[in-house]
Amino acid sequence: MNRILLLMAILFCLSATSIYAAADDVRIMELPQSDREQMQVVWSKLGTDGSALMVEFKTHSNFKTHDSRLFKYDTITGTLIFNHSNFLAATDKSRKTALKSFMEELHKSKVSESTQQSITNTLRRTSTDLSAALDPIVTDSDETYIYLALRILSPYLDVIRLILGIAAIIIVLFLVMRTVLDLVYLGLPFARELMEVRSQQNGKFRFVSSTAVNSMKESETSIGSANYKNVYVLYFRRIVLRYIILSICLGYLALDGIGQIIKWLLNTYFY
Repeated sequence: MNRILLLMAILFCLSATSIYAAADDVRIMELPQSDREQMQVVWSKLGTDGSALMVEFKTHSNFKTHDSRLFKYDTITGTLIFNHSNFLAATDKSRKTALKSFMEELHKSKVSESTQQSITNTLRRTSTDLSAALDPIVTDSDETYIYLALRILSPYLDVIRLILGIAAIIIVLFLVMRTVLDLVYLGLPFARELMEVRSQQNGKFRFVSSTAVNSMKESETSIGSANYKNVYVLYFRRIVLRYIILSICLGYLALDGIGQIIKWLLNTYFY
């Protein structure tokens, strides 16, 4: 009797283990209501009821199943199901093809970014093998859009350089003229009086920067005190960073920096 009870206990444990393994084998992701319609669109592009997601099994795996799909989608409950047993038993080529097909359609769809990220994270957490298989697919999908953007931009580099060159010339001329007028305002009292009179009429200085005006006010306030502040020192201290940044940008633009960056990206990562 004891032997029978012991045998029954062992069989129960084995059956319980099998039930757990089967339950653990399928990863379920229930989609938000707002994304279910878009996921249905994704699913419709993956063959008849996900036929494009079927995998081939390794010859030595001896794995048998009536459903070789890697994913299933329940349109009624909005549940996406991943069959991990099929993934483990599948050949590397077929499971990569199925994963790539699903991820590319998902990436191109209007399913929300948060749901897409949730699906990706759930798949990554399923197993280290799946995460390793998923990494290059997700990376390739992201790089595809970068590649397309760079390829679209590449033929127009000459036009972009021309536009940026014209813009750079206009900016330089503007800053030079503004600096000259600032120095006239700071160095010539009669010009400063004239500009101040016109500013009172117009409500503001038209051709003089606020940096020059504030520097003059601060310098005049310090006259007669022990801590006198030279107006030119104040002014150039406040604009020097602006000109350093402008010089770096213009220098890099003159050396065709933008074109070189795009060409380097294309040659390094995509060719």
